[in-house]
Amino acid sequence: MANFEDLSCQDLWFKTGVKDRQRYIPIHDIHLLLFHVLTGCDCTSALSGIGKKKALNVLLKNEWIQQDLSNFGKNPVIEEFEQKVTESFICSIYTSAQEFLNSDDARYFLFCQRNLKSEELPPTSESLSHHIKRANFQACVWNRALHPFQSMPASAGNGWKLEDGKLVPVLMTQNPVLEGIVELTTCPLHNFRVQTELFL
Repeated sequence: MANFEDLSCQDLWFKTGVKDRQRYIPIHDIHLLLFHVLTGCDCTSALSGIGKKKALNVLLKNEWIQQDLSNFGKNPVIEEFEQKVTESFICSIYTSAQEFLNSDDARYFLFCQRNLKSEELPPTSESLSHHIKRANFQACVWNRALHPFQSMPASAGNGWKLEDGKLVPVLMTQNPVLEGIVELTTCPLHNFRVQTELFL
């Protein structure tokens, strides 16, 4: 599906749904390759708490996202503009209440407004940047699938690293929170009695 343009195909439609809820999605108008690698596939991690359906609804509602991300995966190394737009798109999947350009700001907003658990929050900006690099690199490999000889840089450095001779994803290189915040965080104990016995 990613290479339908190279196959002299003008339009490509995807039939989905069951029985009376069937519909057709215009593959030629939306960038499903981008969508697939960003939301999780066999080569990239999924976004915690975000399913493909929710992400697809956000993608279909926002034409500017589709236009701004039309070059995603064209080059193996992602441009800064595409990185920022992609981060903004992922933030919009987590919350439609407000537009965020930075995942850390979205995390803070969602934590304060909705008091979500850490696994329900978007990834940190630093962690998300590695995910976006991996997704872009994988999309580039798939975009060039019909080219018999590809000139690609090494995967390491594009959200991946070599560890003991194996390619592993870079999840994060920085602490997720400032050390001062960890020191200030307390755990309230409700209905917890501490009984001490004094032995003389």
